[in-house]
Amino acid sequence: MTPVHFRTPLSRRSLPWSGAFVASALAVAGLAPVAGAVAAPQAVSASVVSATTTDVTLAPGTETQQTAGTTSLTDVLVHTQFTVPDAYPIYYSAQARRQADGRAYRARVVIPATGRQLLQILRVEPGGAVTTLKESLLTAPALVGTSVDVDLSISGSNPVTLQARTRVGSAPVTDAWQLTATDTTAQQISGAGTSGMHAYLSRGAAKSVVLRTTALSATDTTRTTPTPPPPTPAPVGSSGSAPVGTTTYAAPAGAVYVSTSGSDAGSGSLSAPKRTVTAAIAVAPSGGTIVVRGGTYYESVTVPSNKSLTIQSFPSEAVWFDATVPVSGLAKTGNVWATSWRVHLDHSPTDTRGAPDYTTPGWQFVNPAYPMAPYPEQVWVGGVEQRQVKSLSLVGSGSFYLDEGAERLYLGTDPTGKSVRSSVLGRAFSVQSANTTIRGIGVRNYATSVPDQGAVRTSGANFVLENVVVADSSTGGVGVFAPGARLRHITVSGSGQQGIQGHFADDIAITDSRITNSNDERFNQIPAAGGIKLTSSRKVLLSGSVITGGVGSAFWSDMACYDLTVVGNTIANNSWRGIFLELSSKAVVANNVLRDNGGEQLTSRQTDRVKVWNNTFVGSSKAVEFVRDSRNQSNTAYARDTRRPFPDPEMPWSIGNSQVSNNIQQSSASYLLSVEDYTHEKGASQLGIVANGNVYSQQRAGVPGWLVVWARPGTDPAVYGTLAGFMTATGQERQSLSLIVPTAVGSDNVPLQSVLDKVGSVAQSLPSDVASVTGRATGAKYLGAWR
Repeated sequence: MTPVHFRTPLSRRSLPWSGAFVASALAVAGLAPVAGAVAAPQAVSASVVSATTTDVTLAPGTETQQTAGTTSLTDVLVHTQFTVPDAYPIYYSAQARRQADGRAYRARVVIPATGRQLLQILRVEPGGAVTTLKESLLTAPALVGTSVDVDLSISGSNPVTLQARTRVGSAPVTDAWQLTATDTTAQQISGAGTSGMHAYLSRGAAKSVVLRTTALSATDTTRTTPTPPPPTPAPVGSSGSAPVGTTTYAAPAGAVYVSTSGSDAGSGSLSAPKRTVTAAIAVAPSGGTIVVRGGTYYESVTVPSNKSLTIQSFPSEAVWFDATVPVSGLAKTGNVWATSWRVHLDHSPTDTRGAPDYTTPGWQFVNPAYPMAPYPEQVWVGGVEQRQVKSLSLVGSGSFYLDEGAERLYLGTDPTGKSVRSSVLGRAFSVQSANTTIRGIGVRNYATSVPDQGAVRTSGANFVLENVVVADSSTGGVGVFAPGARLRHITVSGSGQQGIQGHFADDIAITDSRITNSNDERFNQIPAAGGIKLTSSRKVLLSGSVITGGVGSAFWSDMACYDLTVVGNTIANNSWRGIFLELSSKAVVANNVLRDNGGEQLTSRQTDRVKVWNNTFVGSSKAVEFVRDSRNQSNTAYARDTRRPFPDPEMPWSIGNSQVSNNIQQSSASYLLSVEDYTHEKGASQLGIVANGNVYSQQRAGVPGWLVVWARPGTDPAVYGTLAGFMTATGQERQSLSLIVPTAVGSDNVPLQSVLDKVGSVAQSLPSDVASVTGRATGAKYLGAWR
């Protein structure tokens, strides 16, 4: 490590907090800005203790920086470790993309006297001011003498994606990132720069300290080979696709090659490649492989029913299928810029092309507040996506309007000197054949209409989608309409309506994948919008995946789904329910973390035989909800699986014969466990709902309200304010733990030691079927999700 010291004056920018978060963060963390001017930092002395350890003497008000080698890197993982000194506050950062004018990105941890960490992602501006991109208070304390790891990952440009994490002492090593931010501003740092660490000791510190850095490294992640998936559900950090351009699939003999420099008149050999995948499909034999060289392809590809193919990227080359074309001829007219535009796309709001939206209240696709949701037009100005509005009078900065009758496109953002592109193609891949594989590519910016049912859609059995990114589809991301699909290590982001949808998708397995920011066009959550929705599908596996940031439910099974296994996932920060099992039957929901979803974390509605084991539920809404309503097979025939006998003996469409065990339920909601029968025909115990061995942590100030709601026959449900009262009245939760105010899990979703100490007396023995799908031993005991 090469110590580099500098004397950039520090002022109040050293505490870059603002707004309501600032007051609470400073109060909880024990920090406060120092009043008055802050003197410029003084020079510091440093000594190299070993090849991996550097001591730096810091006086109050001084700062230091060290670089990890001399190579400038763009996409990088910076790792550093330091020992917490005995003077506070200390500001310690991993740093990357540092420019000659001082600009840089940092992952910074701030440690006050309380030890409560504040983790931040910052951008350092010219002259030393900082802009906070993301920040969060962490639970784990960092006390004097303990080691703290700080990691910063940076990738891409426009946007720049930044991730940060810390680890204290001997805490378990994890790949999970605690903060993620994107920088899409004009001030983003897109070029390569130096990497290293930065530290500052507050002017208000009581004394000088010796700051010891015990590790510092910078790893170029531009060409990272994806890690093979482990045999058990993957941790959060390994979910999603390998970065486009990093996969290394071998090209078999006889492969047909495609290149942006090729010609469709070519033979398809490595030296005479085709120009388009469509032309390669025409000459490739069934069972053959098409290898696509690096570049951007403007295509809508169909794999016909008579050819089973593998379509893959050339090793370590980035292949993107992009549906946009340049927009030219823009001229200023008043306060807008206009040009001729003769592209007409399908605006159908339902799965039936040309049909209007439904009229039944509560059963309409389009939210009147977002009338342009089914319009698949997309426009980017300077790489920034614009918002479509319904009239010229509404056009302003950041928006656009298409007058289809006049065939005119209007922009509210000045396009001068900027690239302007618009989506034209509706679907990237339509797979009609069985046994076709697509892997190692990226798909972006397709103008997918609702009836297209996905920018990547298969109606062929045994389809494999692996290490594929599907980004910014105007409505659907991926659609599966045949059995045997394997979606593994895929990333689906920014889908306008649904990330993944499927019907008759029997034996589907969605593993180690990442579905983010679905329904960003704000379709109504009902009848279909959100992360994943499957209907009439049997034998479903969702494992090792992350679903986050969506508008709607994260995972929704509906219309006679059967035999579902939902294990080892992290489902967080979606606007509605985390897991929604509706009009389905037989499910195992185990070893998941569901956190901060806007609706219930888990709802089982008209779904029986549900085993809810070893999940961690955290948030402000109900943790677990079972609901029985009036729908049955005689009055809800529309929801049947048309391939099955009717009435279907495997689909009672009720609740019951279900277990809730070894879960941690932490919430500020008025109740954590709810079983309701809207028909008032049966009680929860009559229905066969069994709850035992769970942890209840109700995060409410003052006297708690309803902890449990429990259905009774012939009347309204009973409500219980305490676990003891619930146990006495019902015989449920004979072994359980109630924490009225204290938390049960940390911000890392790991149970606190006070909870783990109760495993032996509270947790129930894991049954063999749940043990099998979670990769645990039969009879094992634990509380919450294994992390």
